[in-house]
Amino acid sequence: MLSVQVQAANRDQVQIEPVESWVNAIPFQTPASVPHEQLQDGEYTLLQDLQTRATAGITTTYYHYATLIDNPSGLQQNSSITLGFYPRSQSLTLHYVRIIRDGQQLDRTPQQPVALLNQDEELADTVYGGKLTTNILLDDLRVGDVIEYAFTRTSDNQPYPEQGWMRIRTQYTVPVQQKQYRLLWLRPEVLQWDVTGPAVQVTTATVPGGKEYSLQLQHPEPVRSEKGTPDWYSRFGAVTFVPQYSWQQVVQQVLPSFAAAMQEDSALQPLAATIRQQHRSVAELCAAALSYVQSQLRYVELDMDAKDLPPSAVKTILQRGYADSVDKAVVLTALLRQLGIDAAPALVSGWKMQLLPELMPSVWWLDHALVQVQLAGKQYWLDPSLSYQQGALDDIFQPDYGYALVLSEATTAPSAMQVGSNHHSRYTEHFDLSKGPKAAADYTSETLLQGFDAEQMRGMLARQSVADKRTDYLNFYQDYYPGIEVVQPASFTNVEGKNQFRIKEHYVIPEIWQKTDKGHEVFFYAFNLEPMVKKIKDTARTSPLALPFPLNIDETIEVKLDGGWSLDDGYFEEDNPFFYFSRKSSFSKRQQTLTLQFTYRAKVSWLAAQDVSAYVKARARMAEKAEYGLWIEDNDAAESAPASTANDKKNADTPESLGMQLFGCLILLHAMALLYGLVQSYFEGREAPARQAQFYPVAVWKLVLLTGLTWTFYLWYWHYQNWRYVREQLKVKVLPGARALFSPLFFFSLGLQVRKVLAASPEAGSSLSVTAVVLGVVVYLLLTLAQCMSPESFYLVILFNFCSGLAHASVARAIKRLNSAASTARNSVWRLRHSLILLTYLLLMAFLLANQLGWLPDPLLIPIFRH
Repeated sequence: MLSVQVQAANRDQVQIEPVESWVNAIPFQTPASVPHEQLQDGEYTLLQDLQTRATAGITTTYYHYATLIDNPSGLQQNSSITLGFYPRSQSLTLHYVRIIRDGQQLDRTPQQPVALLNQDEELADTVYGGKLTTNILLDDLRVGDVIEYAFTRTSDNQPYPEQGWMRIRTQYTVPVQQKQYRLLWLRPEVLQWDVTGPAVQVTTATVPGGKEYSLQLQHPEPVRSEKGTPDWYSRFGAVTFVPQYSWQQVVQQVLPSFAAAMQEDSALQPLAATIRQQHRSVAELCAAALSYVQSQLRYVELDMDAKDLPPSAVKTILQRGYADSVDKAVVLTALLRQLGIDAAPALVSGWKMQLLPELMPSVWWLDHALVQVQLAGKQYWLDPSLSYQQGALDDIFQPDYGYALVLSEATTAPSAMQVGSNHHSRYTEHFDLSKGPKAAADYTSETLLQGFDAEQMRGMLARQSVADKRTDYLNFYQDYYPGIEVVQPASFTNVEGKNQFRIKEHYVIPEIWQKTDKGHEVFFYAFNLEPMVKKIKDTARTSPLALPFPLNIDETIEVKLDGGWSLDDGYFEEDNPFFYFSRKSSFSKRQQTLTLQFTYRAKVSWLAAQDVSAYVKARARMAEKAEYGLWIEDNDAAESAPASTANDKKNADTPESLGMQLFGCLILLHAMALLYGLVQSYFEGREAPARQAQFYPVAVWKLVLLTGLTWTFYLWYWHYQNWRYVREQLKVKVLPGARALFSPLFFFSLGLQVRKVLAASPEAGSSLSVTAVVLGVVVYLLLTLAQCMSPESFYLVILFNFCSGLAHASVARAIKRLNSAASTARNSVWRLRHSLILLTYLLLMAFLLANQLGWLPDPLLIPIFRH
């Protein structure tokens, strides 16, 4: 960076000069209308006029902009003009600055050369390039003004004059009224170009000494901004101009400068001798050399416009103590070769990655350097720019840029990197709930990070204090278990000799069981899958979606319960082109321990837009299984029988889900039998001869039995038929259906009607006492209230059903005495429909009894079937 500062001292001003004669300047057009709804930051770009003149040694680009200030926000954004350049290879000339207001030009061009600020815009991101900037403050700027300015930036074409490269964007996120690009190619190389995005017409013409290329754009369609796109993806259309070369020719142009930089490597000889003394195997030698370059040479990143090609000599790099990725690759390659290891520098593209083979060959796609190592028939891609890598060579994380251009005589095209992933994280968590739901739960977690995760954690703790990291962890858990407290501060331990990192945590959760309407519940979460189960924004997209990759997670949760639990084992698997996920749940009844095992393997680093919908659905299925819930009834939360998880009810492969399906089938069969009985009774009543019986006589045994078998539906039918008799024969104005529906309230009235008729028929025998009616009504009402108040007591519900029929026995016997034996027998016949109802009822009860005795997997996930 010293050389940059020295050159900057000789170029500390921006000169002000007229536009050069080779430029075909065009005026901006006053817009007929302004697309206010599409504007951002209160400005409308009226003109972008870029013109380039490329010769064998110099490239000069003319920039001409006109911007309309649409609202006060535009005033803030455009109150000054900032221009910049890299003095090591560029110079900057300002032509004019003016404001157009109501058709008049107001000159705002500085009257003297403009001073420069020796400040890099990217310093905050530790990206260095020695960039100088100037800032021109605009006086008296108003809404409605048009800012127009022009300048020229001149660049030399070193270090590789044959690698000219121009990339012109043809799309933006905001409206642009007009854009022009003109290229005067006055060099001997054949120029090629490529259009990405919308079709653009490139016009060519022959001019003295070369060719002229131009393109014109009017109102290019703005591109919607979408979040989460991969780094290599550009949603904007562009036209790229590159001299016509092959990748082999690119290598031949770059390789000599790298070879020259590694010739002066005598300074590495003492270091190589020391490494040989301390390590034996070739893999250990390689790992030690990488560790030296990563830790002893400070990494300084240069941006693309100022990247250090050709590389510096090894001796120079070691003396100054810092290097960018190219210089680091030079030192590591030279050191490895002194150790007798087959190594070569390789250039990669961090912004085009796997697209590299599809691009027109040029060194300017390549912005990062690695080292390729061939060792015992195996290929390694080492990144000397990374930090905090430890362990054996096979344990070290190798970045995957998709393709790399290896700088060797044999290279003819970029090589597929095909990096295997050793990126693995294992999490083991223990919840101790053995003291019951009213006691606090003990929670411990052990994490083993490997590969890239371990390196990331080392780097994170180098920048952040351990105390702050512990606080971050505690705050994370608070979102799931409010009130969680630290028992022992989290420990962070680097595993020496391996690229691993271990974390141990210990907490207590005072109220892990949460109160609900019917009891208490607790949920356990696969914490480390949280980024993969969050809802994705911008799912209706046209651009690819970036995914976390590589990502390999194994998470185990063990839950110690308080006894009396009986949970079924389960398994769920989601395997698709995007990821693999599985969850296995197992329960030890003897130890009262539930074990949940989660596995996640990412398969891809990005998705095509058309695959996002399928990915979101697969991710939703995974999200359902990324948590597991338990609940208990609230009769006495500390002692009530536990209920199984409701978390697996949608998993068709689990035993409980199969049992649930069988239970559903039995319910359906019983319901069909009831419906069949109702329909048959209806048609049978229509076909019966005129009513001769008084009320609806039926044997008491049948009334009691069918009331229980039909869940009291038959009792409602009995009430309906009797009230129907009261309306039709006794001529009392009533609604039989309503009286039957609210039978507990009108049972006493029905009993009085029967008693009245019975009293008028001496031949019927003994009368019906009011006491008997009242007793039956009271019992019926109490049973009805009991069912409403205790719906969760399943066996009591069954008992109440049959007892409800018994409560009607006195009235049913009185009706029987009013009728002949033939009339009673007709309604008391046991028919096919009754047998079907009995059979399906017995099957259902047998299934539930077997389930309660533990003979079948527990399919029942609702509290009404608990006791």
